[in-house]
Amino acid sequence: MLTRFDRIVEEDLESALIMEDDMDWDIRLKGQLKQVAEGARTLMPTSTQSSSPYGNGWDVIWMGHCGEIFPEVLPENLGKPEHPKYIIYDDETVPPLSKVSGLVNFGEYPEFTRFVHVAGGPICSFAYALSQSGARKVLMGLSVDRLGGAFDNALADFCRDGASGNLNGLQAKCISVTPPIFFHHRAKGRITKDSDIQKIEDDDLPIRKKGTTENIVWSARNNIRNMMLGLKPENQFDK
Repeated sequence: MLTRFDRIVEEDLESALIMEDDMDWDIRLKGQLKQVAEGARTLMPTSTQSSSPYGNGWDVIWMGHCGEIFPEVLPENLGKPEHPKYIIYDDETVPPLSKVSGLVNFGEYPEFTRFVHVAGGPICSFAYALSQSGARKVLMGLSVDRLGGAFDNALADFCRDGASGNLNGLQAKCISVTPPIFFHHRAKGRITKDSDIQKIEDDDLPIRKKGTTENIVWSARNNIRNMMLGLKPENQFDK
């Protein structure tokens, strides 16, 4: 896992997006990324010029996860000033309230709202971007210092420590997108194939007739044929 971070540092890459191989995303991803970039520049501005649309004030941008919380609800942040959020209202790429999933109580906000915010400690490392400074900090924190537990949990702790304002840590600058814009695709076929971690051997379990992806409205995987033939995109939640 950490060898890919070595490559970012050794090749002096400005940033890199790392994702698991079963990811799915909305076919309107380009527009989503523009909004995430604007959010990143707003939340973590710098005085120096950057060739990146995301700016150069961040270490990690967590674009795909199982669930995420806002950092102000963490015990170590209670009573501290709330971290700012970049809020995207009326986002057509956000599922309806009855279908969106995550750890945030989306019912407290207007329907079809997406947040770009300081990461509080996401679950699962589905898809995340690392800057050059982020790769160096992760290599330090998760190898030279120590790797405590599973990688995704360790990376979440790295970001959580940054959100707490710990001046004795690596001062990680992590941004998260909620709901995420990348998510694990559950392909059609036997549901026992959904995970390599959870081994389920039961031939009596149902077979999924059509693939599905949480939090993704116009699934790229489900719309490949439609895109090839110039057909109207299929909305997973129009049922």
